Amino acid sequence: MVLIDTEEYQKLILSLMHSEEINEMIDATIYKDDERAKAAIRYGMAIASLYTCKCQRYKSAKELEDQLRIKTNMLKATESKVEELYEKLEENKKFIDAVQRAYNQVTERKVENDTAKWEEYDDSYRCSGCLYISKYDYYECPNCGKPMINGNEENNH
Repeated sequence: MVLIDTEEYQKLILSLMHSEEINEMIDATIYKDDERAKAAIRYGMAIASLYTCKCQRYKSAKELEDQLRIKTNMLKATESKVEELYEKLEENKKFIDAVQRAYNQVTERKVENDTAKWEEYDDSYRCSGCLYISKYDYYECPNCGKPMINGNEENNH
């Protein structure tokens, strides 16, 4: 594989198009006296020059090293950000676990308290859904609308 500088190649083609050197090269061929052929050759050189602009430019070792350094730094920054996000995720998981434990403890205490209250009031009424306790005879719980149960009836079963 041969690497060339595309800009230099393009300038060379453009400078050769109307030079004496290209005239000598064409005169050494069968197109020596054919002006249309000479024009076609020069036209082909112009097209070749235009396509050279589309070629990927050769990059020096320094440019490649710079690009590699930039991409490496970007990768390190991304890895650092990912690690930071994982740390925050772990902190959030710990927080959520702590909140869940606190909620469970409060719920357990409420059930224990409600059960203790229920045992204190044999003649009271308790909701079958939310453990609402009342001394009054409600048909439905004022909190959730579920049927109320008489404490005496439940204890007799």
